[in-house]
Amino acid sequence: MAKKTMNDLVVKPKSSKIQYTTGEQTIIPIKEKMAFYPERTTPRMEYPQTNPPRSKIFIWIVAMGAFLFLLFSFSLIFTSANVSITPKYENFPVDNSFTAEKNSKNNLMSFELMSIKAELSETLPADKVVDLEKKAKGTIILYNSFGSSAQKLLIDTRLLGGNGKIYKTDKAVTIPGASVKNGETVPGSVEVGIYADKPGEEYNSEPMDFTIVGFKNSPKYTKFYGRSKGSIADGFKGTTNVVDEEKLLSTKESLKTKLKDKLMADAKSQIPTGFLFYEEASFISFEESDNAIKSKDSSVPVSVKGVLSAFIFNQEKLEEEIATKVALLEKRDDGAYSVIGLKELEFKMPGRDNIVPENTKSFNFSMSGGVIIIWPVDTKKIALQLVDQKKKDFQNILMSFDNIDKAEVVISPFWKSSFPKELKKIKINVLGNY
Repeated sequence: MAKKTMNDLVVKPKSSKIQYTTGEQTIIPIKEKMAFYPERTTPRMEYPQTNPPRSKIFIWIVAMGAFLFLLFSFSLIFTSANVSITPKYENFPVDNSFTAEKNSKNNLMSFELMSIKAELSETLPADKVVDLEKKAKGTIILYNSFGSSAQKLLIDTRLLGGNGKIYKTDKAVTIPGASVKNGETVPGSVEVGIYADKPGEEYNSEPMDFTIVGFKNSPKYTKFYGRSKGSIADGFKGTTNVVDEEKLLSTKESLKTKLKDKLMADAKSQIPTGFLFYEEASFISFEESDNAIKSKDSSVPVSVKGVLSAFIFNQEKLEEEIATKVALLEKRDDGAYSVIGLKELEFKMPGRDNIVPENTKSFNFSMSGGVIIIWPVDTKKIALQLVDQKKKDFQNILMSFDNIDKAEVVISPFWKSSFPKELKKIKINVLGNY
């Protein structure tokens, strides 16, 4: 059989294989096949496999469960309730008399004494030379510890000073009778101006005691007495440079007006916390330093000193007095009533001119006008009633409190339908717009 050559090789174009054809069979040599199929050098492109429909549903279920769990956790951690309450309140007219006692411990209205001092001065020319005689003058407080009856004194009543000099009262006065407070005798007292019996510097004096000359050799002599309020000054006799009298008087009056405004402003700015101040319960006294008498100087400083003494009131005691004795409201376990409008009430003190603030232990006064009384609210007590309650029951729960006018609530998150289970997450806000 003749041998086949390479020229006799037949390649079938539609076949994916290279083969030798002989008369009897087709032989596919491995080596020849390897020659025509070289080894692949580039990687195959791989494509993601798609999940079957059941896998997608499972993932969505897991995601939704996780979201609901986070939502539930959020609602547990951040749940809160803010309750806004307007307490019950009413308008009440006031037209009543009261008694106040200093630092009261007997359930009476309490007051304290506040004192403020100030001084103003102005320099004036001393442009006149004159022979001058002036009587010393000052202010004293006369006391009556003799009995409960008042004692009248005429103008120019003679008083003997501790310096042995005679002075006279500048007006007629009545000294109130003594009274008994807590087993102690409290002398009646009145303030009055005095002047020296004669001109001269020897009548000028620091504060001292006085007796009433007319009561000498009687039981009243030691029971009626006086004490000067500040120094006694301005006594002079001789030649001196002086300020024009009319200008001096007008300057002093101007200084007193300015000083009064200053003292009032200072008092209002220095009121202790928890106390109330009324101008009608304040007293201002002036001490003139008459430096217009100078023998050498051509200019003179004219000064006026002022002292404001005021009765200031414990606000809680005053509110309690108004609520229980004016409005006749019963005391409550959930706190004390609040009263709005106390500062605007008209305040009056009968017998005010006869009151010496430093010696006063108690006094009567009246107040008139209108106030708003607000019922107390125990916020903790209300919050305890709301713990873990349904939001729909909110109004019914609040209706059981007779001291609430109206209330609103905001619960967070907004989808929560009940109050928090923890007390600290419930906040009660008491509104104060009336």
